[in-house]
Amino acid sequence: MKSKLNQTIDYKSMELNNELFVIEVPSWGAVTQPLKEYALAQYQKQTGQVVKELTDDILQEVEDIPVDTIADFELMGIEVYKNSQAQHHFYNQILPVILSEYSSKSDVIIDDEELEEYIEDYMEKVEGYATSYEMNLSDYGEKVMGIEGDAEAEFHKRAKEDFVFKIIAVDHFKELGGSTDKLAYEEFIQQNVLQNQADPIELKSRLPYDVFEVMMPEMHLSQEIYDYYFPQIKFEINPDAPLQFNQ
Repeated sequence: MKSKLNQTIDYKSMELNNELFVIEVPSWGAVTQPLKEYALAQYQKQTGQVVKELTDDILQEVEDIPVDTIADFELMGIEVYKNSQAQHHFYNQILPVILSEYSSKSDVIIDDEELEEYIEDYMEKVEGYATSYEMNLSDYGEKVMGIEGDAEAEFHKRAKEDFVFKIIAVDHFKELGGSTDKLAYEEFIQQNVLQNQADPIELKSRLPYDVFEVMMPEMHLSQEIYDYYFPQIKFEINPDAPLQFNQ
């Protein structure tokens, strides 16, 4: 790579707005209501009986629900919702701000040809994501990614920021003494097998060595940032807030 990093900032020292880490919900009852409606619909489908109110006894008759009480069912639903929304919020709201901070506050020598090639590849992938949602680029940007205004211009901006992040990640990985050789690859695979019960053959097919070699520095720094910022996400009740479900 011809592009190189001269100087950057520590992600832990970034001055991010506290509001960036807040997810508002109208109430936890609003979150669990669709779950209870689903359970009632499944009960009716399985038994042919129409009931208006979910009870513990009815819930216990519904197949594939791993809890016996409405209270536990609601708690389970809230935890699933919180994790799903927090993940979506981190990757679609917080991480873009972090990448923007890196890009604006780093001294990077960028090779124009490398950047142009990267942006073309990035936009091709985004177009593919939009197509998978059966949307054009503008609708995908607004409805899925939460982008206001010119989606294409924003995606181009994010592509450049992502490119800068990759340069920073490579430099950071080198400073840590990280390795992307075959031994490091096998250790990475083995670690995922032990920690996540992953199938080594399937994992290697999804992440072959040549991809690992290129992506490992970025994956490592991304995980560091996730581990630092994800626990800072919090939920707050606002009766006027819309109930959001990530897509």
